[in-house]
Amino acid sequence: MNGPIFDYLRTLKGYIRFSVRLLILSVVVGVYVAAYHEKETQAVIDWAADALSGGMDLSRFELFSFLFKNNVTALFYALIESLVFGISAVTMIIANGVIIGVFMVLVVKKASFLYFILGIVPHGIFEIPAAIIASSMGMKIGSTVMAKVRRKNVSIIDELYDAVKYFILLVVPLLFVAAFVESFITPVILSLA
Repeated sequence: MNGPIFDYLRTLKGYIRFSVRLLILSVVVGVYVAAYHEKETQAVIDWAADALSGGMDLSRFELFSFLFKNNVTALFYALIESLVFGISAVTMIIANGVIIGVFMVLVVKKASFLYFILGIVPHGIFEIPAAIIASSMGMKIGSTVMAKVRRKNVSIIDELYDAVKYFILLVVPLLFVAAFVESFITPVILSLA
């Protein structure tokens, strides 16, 4: 595959691999926390409920708008804040993994693994890659900052420009589709389960 988007994604290959591994490890940690640590599980639930509290009792269109805005804002802030050595990009992917792991255990206990899969996969096939790509972009920005600190001949501005450009061209459309699916399609699928 060719084109500027694919060329840019190739520059992220190592960061994407690391983000995927970190996400998987974080899901495992979330499963462990939910299975063995009730107090920490409740803290994750409370944090997630607080973050999503604005999305309660909304029409499907309002929910779509809320989810889209919330996800774009969260990932964009993580991207920009990655100017501090990529820390927020790493934190963002870990937080997402832990939340997925915790909610997997909770949903499986209350319903079934199939219900969890039906609730996450339809929108997750768009949202999870968006988070991985945004995290990888942030890690690359952080790596560029560290290279500049070590007096390497790199441009933080160019890296940030590319990241923001491809965030708009790639991550935002993925989040748009994810929010649409989560708001309009996932509820229908879950109602049939």
